[in-house]
Amino acid sequence: MVQLGNFWYIFFILLAVGITVGLYFLLRNKSMKTKKIFIASVLFFNLGLHFFRLLFPPFAGNPSMIMENAWFINICAVSVLTFPFLFLSKSDTAKDWMFYIGVISGFLALVYPTEALGDSVATFDVWRFYLCHIIIIVIPLLMILLKVHHLNYRNVWKMPFCMMAVLLFI
Repeated sequence: MVQLGNFWYIFFILLAVGITVGLYFLLRNKSMKTKKIFIASVLFFNLGLHFFRLLFPPFAGNPSMIMENAWFINICAVSVLTFPFLFLSKSDTAKDWMFYIGVISGFLALVYPTEALGDSVATFDVWRFYLCHIIIIVIPLLMILLKVHHLNYRNVWKMPFCMMAVLLFI
């Protein structure tokens, strides 16, 4: 069972760090094309995983719950649903958004995992929750660490406006 500060709580945080470090060392000497294909593939995998959860309890067989939880229910869901397309876009502002929001929201979800607290680690949804949020953190970090994208700090002023626009859909 996941509880604040217990073994599984710490395990998933360390797993996120390990995946970040491992993927960095695995990809650092690869071509830019390989890095971009890998990042896009992981983002689309995360998108698929977001909808795949609807086949398992408590969503399976509950159409109202499916419609309520499949779309823009929180900032992390927005990230999962939009990051693949933002990454493929040519917009530097969109990629800056991915970094700032992905790292902040994914980190906060790992530090205080509201959806996983009190749930058994033996459930699909707990592992999906952590995998999706680890991807939300790791991929934007790798974009910067692997120099796939360079942050433009002049775009920081746009982020609160992007956040307000996103919050209109949640």
